[in-house]
Amino acid sequence: MPETSLRNDEQIRRNIELAYIGLTFKGELVDAASLTKEVISIGRMVADNSLAVLVQKSARLVGTIKDIKFEESSQRYLVTFRANNSDEDEIVRSERVDSQRGETVKELWGRNNLGGHRVVLYKHNERVGEDKKREKGYRVAPWVTDLGLAR
Repeated sequence: MPETSLRNDEQIRRNIELAYIGLTFKGELVDAASLTKEVISIGRMVADNSLAVLVQKSARLVGTIKDIKFEESSQRYLVTFRANNSDEDEIVRSERVDSQRGETVKELWGRNNLGGHRVVLYKHNERVGEDKKREKGYRVAPWVTDLGLAR
């Protein structure tokens, strides 16, 4: 049996075990239907393109948000911030508001008033164009943790 198949089997078993434990902790009936729904939910959470995995793979920067503007043409927020260890401002983009996670993006960047707040900013490079393996891309911040007003 190939090693990747073995890892996939182990992941499937692990997700089923997590689903069973999760349902038990929630006090819900554990039957085939509820277990299947919970396994599907866990599978989405640990998929390579899930928000949780993306955030875990992102670089973490502590800094202060200077400004947030919505760019209509790209359907993204442009976030100007200064990292604690820097003398220069940097601009990162949010994920697109017209994407699957659009409501989360709007909540993070559009509805929260983060200007002047210290934050932990999670950022990564998003590849663009036909050659997704090339080095250049956009700096994207899929998540931010608010640490309160900067002092």
